[in-house]
Amino acid sequence: MKLTLRARILLVLLIIFSLLGATAYIIHSQVLLPSFLELEDQHIRTNVQRIVNALENEQHHLSLIVHDWSAWDDTYKYIVDHNPEYEASNLVDPTFPMNQLNLICLLDDSGKKVWCKAMAEDFATPITLQPFDLERFSADFPLLRLSQGHQQANGLLMTSGGPMFCTAMSIFDSNGQGSPRGTLIMGRLLSPALIDKISRLTGIVCEVKTVGGKAAAIDSGARSAETRIVRTNYADNEAKISASTVLEDMNGMPLIEINVYEAREILAQGLKALRISLLLLAVGVILALAMMLLMLQRSIVTPIRLLTRNIFKRSNSQQSPAILDIGTCASREISLLAEEFNHLLLNLDAKNAELGDINRALSDEANKLKGAEARLKKLDQLKSEFISTAAHELRTPVASIMGFTELLSDQEVVATFDEEQREECLREIYENSERLTKIVDDILDISRIEANRPIPFDKQPASIKDLLEKIVKRFKLKASHRLILDFKQGVPEILLFDAHRIGQVMENLLSNALKYSPKESTVSIIVEQVDCQCKISVIDRGIGMTDEQKTHIFDKFYRADASNTAVRGLGLGMSIVKRIIEDHGSTIWVDSVLDEGTRVYFTLPVNRAPNPFVESENNQVCFCDMVSSEAIPPDLATSCCSSGIIAPISDSW
Repeated sequence: MKLTLRARILLVLLIIFSLLGATAYIIHSQVLLPSFLELEDQHIRTNVQRIVNALENEQHHLSLIVHDWSAWDDTYKYIVDHNPEYEASNLVDPTFPMNQLNLICLLDDSGKKVWCKAMAEDFATPITLQPFDLERFSADFPLLRLSQGHQQANGLLMTSGGPMFCTAMSIFDSNGQGSPRGTLIMGRLLSPALIDKISRLTGIVCEVKTVGGKAAAIDSGARSAETRIVRTNYADNEAKISASTVLEDMNGMPLIEINVYEAREILAQGLKALRISLLLLAVGVILALAMMLLMLQRSIVTPIRLLTRNIFKRSNSQQSPAILDIGTCASREISLLAEEFNHLLLNLDAKNAELGDINRALSDEANKLKGAEARLKKLDQLKSEFISTAAHELRTPVASIMGFTELLSDQEVVATFDEEQREECLREIYENSERLTKIVDDILDISRIEANRPIPFDKQPASIKDLLEKIVKRFKLKASHRLILDFKQGVPEILLFDAHRIGQVMENLLSNALKYSPKESTVSIIVEQVDCQCKISVIDRGIGMTDEQKTHIFDKFYRADASNTAVRGLGLGMSIVKRIIEDHGSTIWVDSVLDEGTRVYFTLPVNRAPNPFVESENNQVCFCDMVSSEAIPPDLATSCCSSGIIAPISDSW
């Protein structure tokens, strides 16, 4: 009977599976199991050595403390003079827990106890510890048998409190000179707490117990300082493995036995891995058959199905499908078809991305146009409000001028006026004309600013104090407020600036301060020198401003309150003020708190010419800049400048 191809494949796989099973059994019994046992034994021996090393580290740490103390000059002197200050600073109870010590003992060179104290395992309870309760120690005491090379003795010693790490060292001065004056002994009990600490640090479960005279269990003659006999024992239930070693005391007698316990995880894991390997092998053989049956479907049917599915997804969805991956099992023809399809998808995605970028760019431009349109509308609204406000502001002084002019033109009415009434009418006409002139000047200035043309300046040396006093005096005549001018000491009176424009700045700032402050309130003008700048502050206690209003205070056409009941103004003053100050090479800023008042600050440069004399075109010298010169006193220079005194310059100068 002829077998089918599928049956033949199954038969071959069954034979292979049987051979693999037999091979796995032989490897397990003859190779893997002995290897696991040896590895297990090495691992537990290594852990025993790690515990021994940890104990030796404790001994070494104790030796470092003893070495440090024995080299102190104070310790060297204390053996002789028994200085109480040394005891108060070093031989106190906190020293024991700080250094993890259970014993500190100081002996003189004859072995007599100078000072000695022992603590229990908690480092806080004094105890009597044998054999250290003697008043004098004989020369054959283990800790007094010091090595001539190092003058130090280390080791384990059995005490009434249990096994103890002990270190003794001869006491020298800090230079190691002279003969030793005694011996310093320190000890640390091998307590359960110390064993727990070592177990936590090493991650090894261990047990330490004293063995006394039971030395027959191990051949002590086979041990040395470098090599220890480690016994490995298997428990009856074979669930755990243990190993032990014995440490000797300073007399060479077995003192403590270290036992390390471990679960037989290495062997268990090895057996588990072997079982899993066999199971995987069986599963692999079964899967191999399935893979052979599925190969045809994976190489042809599945790739074509994926390709068809992606085509339908592209036609039925707005989203672009992922790049088609048909794997490495597909036939060559199917792979070429998939590559062409992926290339088509990439080109289509690139075109879509390009169109998306164009759409986003168009959207950004549209948003920019909308923003520009909104700003233009806002600017158009501000200009409309400005035109309306300007018309109102212009109409008021014009109407007043026309009214008083018409009144003075009526001879019959004028005949009834006395001299004071006629002067009052003329004063009203002059003040309204001056107001009209100021409005026109502001409009001209803002037109220059809008056209990026410079505002004309005429900077001349002038007295800032005189200018401010004149402006304050003029405002005092019209205002019901208290105006205070505080001119600090040390401020140069003569500065280089445009008096007309700075006067325009001060009039704007004072006008705003008076408009937005309650009557009878105080408005202060403070002049002081800060570094190389003359700082002028205008301070009122009016209604103040919000943070939003402060950010727009210097904007053109901006008015914090544009309602019909608001304070009169065109919204141009602060913008012009800022431009004037900046054109002087200075700065202006505002500090305001709502309902508390406003402070406006601006600076003017303190310019001092290199030559105190300023020569004019007609060979004359003005003494205005000689305020800072040592040649002419400031009072005289100020007087000369305010009086307009000039002097001719000789050709011989």
